[in-house]
Amino acid sequence: MTKNLELNPQSCMLQMTNEAKDTALHEAVRYNHLDVVQLLTKENPSLPYDANTAGETPLYLAAERGYAKVLKEILGTSNSPADHGPYDRTAMHVAIIRNDMEITKLLLDDRRIQKIRQDQQGWTPLHFATYLGYTVIAKKLIIEDKSAAYKADYQGKTALHVAAGLGRVTIMRELISSCPGCCELVDNRGWNVLHFASTSRNSNAIKLILRNPSLGNLVNEKDEKGNTPFLQAASMRFIINHPKVDNLVFNNDNHNAADVLVNPLTHIYPWKLRESISWNLIKLKIIRCWRFMLAVDNDEGGKEDKGDSVLSSNSKGNGDPLLKIITLLSRSKSNVKLLTTLARSMTLIIMNNLLQKKNCK
Repeated sequence: MTKNLELNPQSCMLQMTNEAKDTALHEAVRYNHLDVVQLLTKENPSLPYDANTAGETPLYLAAERGYAKVLKEILGTSNSPADHGPYDRTAMHVAIIRNDMEITKLLLDDRRIQKIRQDQQGWTPLHFATYLGYTVIAKKLIIEDKSAAYKADYQGKTALHVAAGLGRVTIMRELISSCPGCCELVDNRGWNVLHFASTSRNSNAIKLILRNPSLGNLVNEKDEKGNTPFLQAASMRFIINHPKVDNLVFNNDNHNAADVLVNPLTHIYPWKLRESISWNLIKLKIIRCWRFMLAVDNDEGGKEDKGDSVLSSNSKGNGDPLLKIITLLSRSKSNVKLLTTLARSMTLIIMNNLLQKKNCK
């Protein structure tokens, strides 16, 4: 008891602050006075050091300024070093933002330091490492604590979503291989990792997902607006040609990939169509055009005095346009799949038109 009483005056001096709520240790760290830091921390290792008015603790200041020796001294001497800073960020956050490998390693090696704490936006250190493209640091964070890969920010985005959206293929590969379960997570809009990858326009990022057999279900997974990753990236040939893609899927606005192709400006990602258009794109255009022709046929057919529709007239004079399309497609080695899809679509449309006519009688 006597010993504690003797330390009280010294502890009070160490805790005294200026107008900015800076303690003596804050000032010593700010100006990189290692000898003073050693003296202050050893005087009372159990003394907690609160944040100043700016929200900075001494440890955070050391990390922010890149003072590795000062930070190491605080970690080695203090019993419970506080590491928080402004915006709910920690010393780990700021060390990664600075891409400081030495300080990051010191913090990773200390079990008292939180590795997956979130800032005001919900971002963990792994989010920042991914966003900034610091591959080596990102790998170390994943190895240290795999649960970081499952931490989403307040918009529901995980580090994998960030990596996919920016085309960080190396980090994506590390996350997918080390934490495969995080691939199934979606953000607040219902976007999965393939939705994000499609916005990056990075072919390698998208192919990394498409070539993973366990992620095949993501191809046709809809977000809250009914958009699949395919609808977001309809102009990207390697997505359209993927065997698991449902080319005829519609979103909540009743748009499918053909709508994107016909009028890409109405799409949320108005990318320029590639000159090399795949057969699947042609197929979708044919289906859309044929639906339009049938609609015109129905409208004009009701107006013709002779009862002959526009299409039927054309069929008599110049041959059935559908036969011309089939003949054209038959010249391709890919005709079986294309003609099958076309036939199915045509059958549904014709049946629908017949039912409508029957109901009108």
